[in-house]
Amino acid sequence: MSEDFKKKLEDYSNGLLSKEENEEVEKELDKMELYQSYLDSLMESEEEPEKGSSLEKKLVKKGKWKARLQNAWTALSLLLLFLIAGWITSAIFYSWGSPSRQDTYSDVIKAAVETTQPNITIGSTSMNSGVFTMNYEGELRKMIGREKETVEQFETKFLFGFFNVDLPDGLSDRPIFFYPENVVNYKIQDGFDQLEKLPEGTVSELYITFTDYMSTDDFLKKMEDKEMMPVWMAADTGRENERESNPIGPSEPFGFPYMGYHFRSDFKTVLKEEKKLGGYSKETSETESIESYGDGEKREAEFLKALHLIEEYRGRTEHLHWQTKEELKAKVDYIEENGVRLYGAVVTGPSKELLKLKEEDWVGSAKIGEKRLWNW
Repeated sequence: MSEDFKKKLEDYSNGLLSKEENEEVEKELDKMELYQSYLDSLMESEEEPEKGSSLEKKLVKKGKWKARLQNAWTALSLLLLFLIAGWITSAIFYSWGSPSRQDTYSDVIKAAVETTQPNITIGSTSMNSGVFTMNYEGELRKMIGREKETVEQFETKFLFGFFNVDLPDGLSDRPIFFYPENVVNYKIQDGFDQLEKLPEGTVSELYITFTDYMSTDDFLKKMEDKEMMPVWMAADTGRENERESNPIGPSEPFGFPYMGYHFRSDFKTVLKEEKKLGGYSKETSETESIESYGDGEKREAEFLKALHLIEEYRGRTEHLHWQTKEELKAKVDYIEENGVRLYGAVVTGPSKELLKLKEEDWVGSAKIGEKRLWNW
């Protein structure tokens, strides 16, 4: 600042300047004020942050992390509450009723598979509930000779009451049955021709069709003294109820396993033990036993129960039988009206023993299935 301008500032403060000189000094002061504001802004943006930003940044960073942790704990708490609510809801839903939904759904799967798949039974099952869901896992087994072997693994997922039972495509590749009326006309016996070529020391699975319909008891009596065993029996559902795609035999055979279904809902508690000090309880359950070559009425009643389960849950089991609601109802109505009439069966045993069925007048045709080395 010059000495002359300092003198003018002193005279300005003492009121010694003219009007024109006062205005000139005030303009200069305004300029100086603008310069000072500019300098202050530069100082705030450059010098002050360098002194105070470290503390401010720490506070801001701490606040952000605190907010993030609070949000994370809130989300985790909500997730845990959702999972707990889901597990509790699932446990209540699947255990509700008598029999429970879990047992009913298991019976539905068993009924659908073992009624529509000749010589296929379900074994070693497990059912694990999750969040609103349940997972069903099981083994598909086939009896060949004296041994049951696992042919496939399968699983079905439940979302409350929604599920679909579907099996691997390989199970559909099997021999077919014929109507007794057509066996007489076609004289199909190529299964016996194959059995003649099999060596001693083998066992086989054989699909046989009868020359006439017979009751369950009548068929079992015919098998009683033979060195072989029945494993599945095909039941007549009415030729008029079959589709035209297979005029000489049923397109989707319905039948029941020789050993029975062993539905969970049929098990009854026969022994219950409780030990208060040890803190455990034990229950023993069993189903009614059946005669090896009898109890036709019990077997047929169980078969009808299976059919009603399939009919009630048709939408969940249709991949196994491909029946519309009307078609399925017509078959069930036919069996209830006419009774259970067998027209075929799957039997297994030593190959040369099965070959002897060729001489039986009640056996009209044979189709060979699986073959194994001796296990009889």
